[in-house]
Amino acid sequence: MGILWLLWAASAGANMLPPRAAGEVQARALAPGLAGLSGGGLGGRLSVRYAMRDRLMAGSSAVSNPSGERVETLSFAAVGDWEFVPRWTAVAVVPYSSNRFRSAAGDVDVRGVGDVTFLVRWAALKRPGAEWGLVAGVKAPTGAVDAASGGRVLPSTQQPGTGTADFIAAASGAVERGPTLVYGSAAYKYNTKDSYTFGNQLSADLGATWGAARAFRLSAELGLEASERDHAIERAPGVAPDGSVRDTGGWSLSATPGLEWSPSRDWTLAASVRLPVCQYLNGVQLAAGPTFALETRVRFRRR
Repeated sequence: MGILWLLWAASAGANMLPPRAAGEVQARALAPGLAGLSGGGLGGRLSVRYAMRDRLMAGSSAVSNPSGERVETLSFAAVGDWEFVPRWTAVAVVPYSSNRFRSAAGDVDVRGVGDVTFLVRWAALKRPGAEWGLVAGVKAPTGAVDAASGGRVLPSTQQPGTGTADFIAAASGAVERGPTLVYGSAAYKYNTKDSYTFGNQLSADLGATWGAARAFRLSAELGLEASERDHAIERAPGVAPDGSVRDTGGWSLSATPGLEWSPSRDWTLAASVRLPVCQYLNGVQLAAGPTFALETRVRFRRR
C-alpha cells in the first residue's frame, strides 16, 4: 500500500492531554506522519472522533469528582494535501467540534469551526521503502473566541479557537519492508502570547502497521505528549504570581491499536481507539479516557 497512509494514521486518535481550546487541532494531530505524503497529486481525509473525560487526577493519582465534572467531545476534521512540486507538499486542516462541559453550575454546549492549520512539508529523503521529511506550519486564529453562555463569555479553554497564530515544526520518517511499515515522528508547537497563553507542546510517536490479509492492515502506535503550563495576565484563583495557571500542563503516554481496510489503492477506511497508558497532570485536571476514531481517506493521482 505504500507509506502515504502515515499522515492519516498519525491523527487517528485525539490528544491525551486536556484540550488547549475546545476546537483546536493539536500539533500531534498534524505533524507526525507527514513523511507519508509520498503519493503525489491530491489527497483528502475526513475523520470523526469521540472522547469523554470524567475522571479527575492530581499528578498521577485519581481524586474524587463530587461535582461530576465531565467533558464530552465529538470532533470532525477535513484535511487536504497537494504535492505542488516534487518533494514539496502543502497541507490544510479544518477542524469542527461539538463539546459539552458539565460542572456543578450546569451544562454548557459549545460548537464551531476551530483554528485552521496550514503546513508545508519537504521530503528530504524519498525512495522506495524509505522516506523522511521536515514540516513547518502555522495555526491561524480562525476559530471563535467570543462564544458565550447565559450572557457570559466562556473562558479561553472552552472556546472553539485560541485567538493566536501559533507555529509548528516537525520531523518524521518511515521504513517499509514487505508487509510491515515502521514509522516515527516528533513535533513542537509554539503558542504566541495573549491575555491567556496556552502552553507550548512537544509530542513524539513510534508505530507500525502490518498487512494482515488482503486489503486489511493492523496498526499499533505509542504516543508521548507533553505540555507546559498555560499563562494568564489576569490574576485569579489558581494563577501563580508569575502568571502560570496551576491546573494546566503535564504529560501522557498512550497506545493506539487500529484496523484499516483498503478496497482500492487510493481509498481507505480506518478505525482506531486511543488508550491512555499513563499520565501526569499538573494541579487537578480531567484525565483522558479512550478516544474512538473513524476516518476515510482518498487520493487522486496524476495520470
